Amino acid sequence: MTFISVARKPDELIRKIYPELMKRMDDSNDAIRVETAGAWEQFFQSFPPSFDPGQMEWILRGLFVHLDDSDLKVATAVQNCILAACDVDPVLVESVALEAKEKHRTTARCQNVIDVA
Repeated sequence: MTFISVARKPDELIRKIYPELMKRMDDSNDAIRVETAGAWEQFFQSFPPSFDPGQMEWILRGLFVHLDDSDLKVATAVQNCILAACDVDPVLVESVALEAKEKHRTTARCQNVIDVA
């Protein structure tokens, strides 16, 4: 899955796309969730530095839920996309990771994100 650069009005286009991507993360098919995490990874490359931190936090909180997934492929794909989000807002990623770490069954992935952020 490849995204076209959102050079024109990137904030507006991102706001239209990200809710649909988040819905796909809740799909019952793990293969779709893995592919969607890969799309998130690429999608974060299009985020402008000025992207709304409140919306970014909502996205990250939704993704961190899936970082603790029992399916290793899903959890690994989500970790990769969260690591890509570090390029957008590493301080926010670290903050959300610290909160998620206290709630996750397996904290190693959260710690890895914290170490990279």
